[in-house]
Amino acid sequence: MSEDPDRTLPAFRFTGTRVIGAKPDGSTPAPPKPLGLHARRAPLDMAYYKDVHPKLRPSSRRVDVEDLKKIPPLPYLPNPLFPIATHFPFPPTIYCGLPITDKQIKKLLRDCNYRSFVPAFESNGVSTVAAGAISTYIRHRIDYFVDITTVLNVGGNDRILSFGDNYTLYREQRKIPTNETLQKLLELLELPAITKPKWYLCDVNYVWSAYYFPGGPF
Repeated sequence: MSEDPDRTLPAFRFTGTRVIGAKPDGSTPAPPKPLGLHARRAPLDMAYYKDVHPKLRPSSRRVDVEDLKKIPPLPYLPNPLFPIATHFPFPPTIYCGLPITDKQIKKLLRDCNYRSFVPAFESNGVSTVAAGAISTYIRHRIDYFVDITTVLNVGGNDRILSFGDNYTLYREQRKIPTNETLQKLLELLELPAITKPKWYLCDVNYVWSAYYFPGGPF
């Protein structure tokens, strides 16, 4: 049964193995081995990834970045793309947010009266200082933190206003905006009220990993 793409993201909680108490002889138990150690040698149950886009599923084949760029932004994220501790390997980093254009960035910089010796735009896009000024301005306007993030599969300038990624949202280090907050943000960006956030693939950590924190090798 397909999932509703407009559903509210559930509140995920991370729970891991922990050692409680001691052995009968009074000795301290050995610390648990890293999650996924044995799963590394076991074949993957590909049925678990059936709801994942075929080009995003874990594979021993070399990742083709050009193929990843062709994946449409995801309206919702299937469970295998969250870093669930009992499932190895761990997924690439995938951001939730809204695309933002150079025109919108320039408007926000005018609105926040951006003044800096650092140019708003550099050779690789909006400067870090200008992006920080926009994040601060939006937080003051709607009481919600966003940041400008570069992604692979949005097209155009490849930037989004990010609410967090599948790791920080799963661990509840970041929160999806409420409907009220989202509407305020859409008004600020002059976007239609029916616009929905989507999920976008990180342009750096786009491979499956052996580590619970993104960025490690497969």
